[in-house]
Amino acid sequence: METEWKEVVEERYDDQLGVVPPAIYLNHGFLVGEPTSSRLCTRSKKYCPTFRAFMNINGRFYEGPALTVPEFRALVCADVEREATPLD
Repeated sequence: METEWKEVVEERYDDQLGVVPPAIYLNHGFLVGEPTSSRLCTRSKKYCPTFRAFMNINGRFYEGPALTVPEFRALVCADVEREATPLD
């Protein structure tokens, strides 16, 4: 089974952080500020924009699926680390 999270190099993380101001920026990562789509949020049960997710956990960088802000806030870092496809 393929995961939606993958480990990326720091340059990819930094590049995406600088493209446009983040939609949200937390200690563990950010959502790229340009929405990719809109859909029903699994957390709020409301129709919300989605944004590409990036996380920095223990000095390792991850790119994930398009998430809503409430979904991103609810992420557990350990789950992302465990489920992510490692760098080649």
